[in-house]
Amino acid sequence: MSPANSRRSSWVAVVRWVARTLAALVVAMILSFLFGEGVDVPRLTPIEWLGLAAFAALCTGLLLGWKREVAGGVLSLGALAVFYAIELAVNGRLPHGWVWRLLAVPGVLYLISAGGGNARRRGAAA
Repeated sequence: MSPANSRRSSWVAVVRWVARTLAALVVAMILSFLFGEGVDVPRLTPIEWLGLAAFAALCTGLLLGWKREVAGGVLSLGALAVFYAIELAVNGRLPHGWVWRLLAVPGVLYLISAGGGNARRRGAAA
């Protein structure tokens, strides 16, 4: 392996593990919020069920990204986009604050890691 490929491999591994670590923290944060606050299931509106489904899909994508980075990244970012669309439709504005941006970071990092890993494989095949 050339030094350039070794450096690329190193940053891909770092990005991959940062994504995995943040994904685990985000899933833990979402679960602790759901269980800590409690969800009154009988009182949920259809819109709240959609939001909850979007968060379930987000968590699924973040966990899936551990093994399948592209699928996990796409699913988590797509689910977050659905949640944002629901919020925009219902409240007329997007959620704001750093926490909402943090939810997207692991999915983006999964896709960056997958792209870097594919570039490494293409370089090795040449």
